[in-house]
Amino acid sequence: MRRGMKFGLSAIEKGEVWNRWKAGQSLHEIGRAFGKEHSCIRSVLLPHGGIRPAARRRSPLALTLAEREDISRGIASDSSIREIARRMNRAASTVSREVIRHGGRPAYRAHDADRQAWTLALRPKRCLLARNRKLRNIVASKLILDLTGPSFCTSSSERVYITAMGCEIEFGGARELQAAGAGGL
Repeated sequence: MRRGMKFGLSAIEKGEVWNRWKAGQSLHEIGRAFGKEHSCIRSVLLPHGGIRPAARRRSPLALTLAEREDISRGIASDSSIREIARRMNRAASTVSREVIRHGGRPAYRAHDADRQAWTLALRPKRCLLARNRKLRNIVASKLILDLTGPSFCTSSSERVYITAMGCEIEFGGARELQAAGAGGL
């Protein structure tokens, strides 16, 4: 790999990184495929704990960009909030809160309001494995061991759950795993 190259990846490339990671490729293999250092690939995977984040979708109840543009045009034509809401088949309180939240009548811009709403819709709480490095390392080591002991698990989701329960024990929690044959956890 050449030094001094740009480290950023596009959204499409990041999607391909997740696909390759899920297929079991190493950081170095994925990095070679993109002509990037493995640390660049790691910086994509690490913030999410190695688990692909769910695709973001807007709620059907949220205002769309087209509706925000209707609000902006209504404000420009000096229409009342109630009149704008009536044309959009929305509650006047919804339109009023939208306008106030994004700077009031003189400063409201549809694209800025839409971008800000999309940003603010992010859930601030990251998943537990992404926040807790010690827990993430323990779960990863348990998954690597593949739990080849007594086969009382019927699916991979049960296996992950039992692994997580084993982590609670290693963290010094008071609970004990009551499953038969779970002595290795």
